[in-house]
Amino acid sequence: MAGRKGVFFDTSTWSPVDLLDFYRQIPPEQVLYASDYPYGQQPSSLLIAVKTARYAGYSDAELRGLLSGNAEALADGHDLPEPGKPVGSDTFSQSMQLARIHQYLSMALPLIFMRQQDSFGALGLAINACNERNGHVEELDQMRPHRLVEIEHFFQTYKILEDKMVEVVGWRDRGRAYEILRHDRATWEHESREAPERGG
Repeated sequence: MAGRKGVFFDTSTWSPVDLLDFYRQIPPEQVLYASDYPYGQQPSSLLIAVKTARYAGYSDAELRGLLSGNAEALADGHDLPEPGKPVGSDTFSQSMQLARIHQYLSMALPLIFMRQQDSFGALGLAINACNERNGHVEELDQMRPHRLVEIEHFFQTYKILEDKMVEVVGWRDRGRAYEILRHDRATWEHESREAPERGG
């Protein structure tokens, strides 16, 4: 059905790689944005659709069509354009650091979905590999805003899979993190010294 006027496909998939494969097969004039709720949640669903469309080579006009223009033309009964050619490549390449991150996350996801403990620390390996990709991030203001949103969404989502809830109330800098760690360590050391006394 790709290339047939009046036939549309939506982007309701949570996988960026699947979207890249989708874009290379379906002309932009036939693509409608869809979030895939509840699996795809905002703003990460929208971010993935936009970033993959840009990576595939969508122009500004094609991106506007994906997000709203194509759906509005269909709903308003306007004459629909003839589909052009799909946009994208048959191949996908990435840096070695991103390949490592992908590998570690692929190792961790089955454990998360099966509600098993990540005993060998695949998520930690992925986070460490993230630090290596574009240089080590020292301060909070070096993080891009959309990256902070992605991190919040990740921790909220994977805790839901464990029947737990996480509320993100904001971000603090490295100094505050060290302060909390020092306080927690002092508390642990104090309680460890008192434990034998209570037992005796």
